[in-house]
Amino acid sequence: MKISIIFLYIVTILSWGSAFFFTNYQISTVSAEWSVSYRFFFTSIIFFFISLLFGKKIFFPLKDHIIFFMLGVLLFSIHFIAVYHSIGIIKSGLTAVGFSSILIMNVLLSKIILKNQFEIIVVIGSFFGITGILLIFLPEFIDIDTSLLIIFGFLLAIAAALIASLGNILSEWYQKKGNSIVETSAWGMIYGCIISAIIGIVRGEKIIFEFSNEFMISLLYLVVFCTAIAFWAYLSLIKKIGSHKAAYAWVAAPLVALILSYLFESYEWSI
Repeated sequence: MKISIIFLYIVTILSWGSAFFFTNYQISTVSAEWSVSYRFFFTSIIFFFISLLFGKKIFFPLKDHIIFFMLGVLLFSIHFIAVYHSIGIIKSGLTAVGFSSILIMNVLLSKIILKNQFEIIVVIGSFFGITGILLIFLPEFIDIDTSLLIIFGFLLAIAAALIASLGNILSEWYQKKGNSIVETSAWGMIYGCIISAIIGIVRGEKIIFEFSNEFMISLLYLVVFCTAIAFWAYLSLIKKIGSHKAAYAWVAAPLVALILSYLFESYEWSI
């Protein structure tokens, strides 16, 4: 059990940590809404294919589709759009700091909504995790221009964390009823794709699909590794140990992002 949990943590951390780097190639010419829509459309196809390949059912009653739709809203569309816009406004490090608040939110919401045991050691661990991220990105805070736009970008990251946390809690509740991760995610992602596209249309964003090598390769990597494999690993963690402990992965992911930035973007480590 412990080995499988460690493996799922490693997969989640590596995939989401590298996602920061590849997301930059997605939002240069394509809007955040359409980029998120493409990402989850292609990932849902992978999950539906896997479901059919292993003979899993893909047709569910309406009551299940209500849950799938809510997962699409919370986990596979709005919170990602908020994160993409936050990265576009402020540095990704500040977005990571704001989003790391999901640790505390998961602990509180799992206690309030799911009546999970309130473990003080998890709260202490979350506090040290968030403090560590603050220290890592302290130079960015010191040099930051505290304009309203920057504050808005930071608040977007916190809002994204709250939305994602609600999605985590919903997923944990639904999985405890014995439902499969793959089929649930497949439907949730297709709803998320549709929701993101509708938001893009309402906001007047042009439907653009870029065929450059950078966009296509980064999209492929995000779809396969950072979404399909990552969400399978993360949602499996939620099923095994609960959303409040699974969220620890969000603390370590920024370190992977910084290592990639050091290797490819000339990031300089500070004390």
